[in-house]
Parts: sequence; C-alpha cells; structure tokens
Amino acid sequence: AVLAEALRVLRPGGRLICTDVDNSTFRFEPEQPAIAAWWAAFNRYQRALGGDPYVGGRLESLARALGGRRIEARRLPAISSDREPQRRLLLLDYLRDLLLSGADGMIRSGHVDDYLRAALVRELALARSDSPVRFSYSAVRLVCSAP
Repeated sequence: AVLAEALRVLRPGGRLICTDVDNSTFRFEPEQPAIAAWWAAFNRYQRALGGDPYVGGRLESLARALGGRRIEARRLPAISSDREPQRRLLLLDYLRDLLLSGADGMIRSGHVDDYLRAALVRELALARSDSPVRFSYSAVRLVCSAP
C-alpha cells in the first residue's frame, strides 16, 4: 500500500528511491539460538501487527506489479567481520537497539518472554565481545519512476 501510494503521488519524471531490509537474509555464524528465536518472534510479531517482514525481498516484483517504470533493484549487503572492528561494533549496537525496540509489545502479546529477552541480551553481548561471531543481512534499494 505504501509503495502504491508513493508511485501514485510521484510527480511526472520523478524517481522513487526506497530501501528495506530483506528479513529472510538475517544470519549469525555460528548460529546464536536466542537471537534466532527472537528474530523469528520479531517477524511473527510484525505480521501480527499487519506488517510484512519480508517485503524488502519483494520490492522489485511489487514495483513491477504496480506498473513502475525504469525499475532498478540492488542488494545492499551488511556483513560484520573482524576485518572492520569499528563498523562491526556499530552494526551490532544498531542490531541490539532494533531487536529490543519491540520487546515490551512482544512480551505483552506473548510472542516472547523475559527469559528469552535476557538470553538475547547475553548472546548479543557475547557476539560483541567475540569477533569470530559474524552476522549478515541484506537490504534492497529500489529506484523506479511512476507508471
């Protein structure tokens, strides 16, 4: 609905540029069980609120279906590694804030509990202090013009 409205109000000759995360690409290596469980619950919670946690991976096909023109979609990978320690810490801090942003509502709705939140915080702290723990995800940047 947001993409359709943005294309509708785009002035002639204008370009729409939007970026969204493809939640299906979120990975920790080695896998962190509490983070994985929280992420799955986070996505279920977003769906329960009427959102689509996987819309990023569908931006190009949605734009085509809505009649968008001159469509360009590009993956923007975010990969943390010990080769860029400062960037890695910034990404992990951002990720912690993102994952905890819905904690109160997720707990109230029964999607998670305080035990899982505590386990999540522990695993994120461990990942922050243990440089071999890597994570990655991709966003998709869509550029297109109105139909």
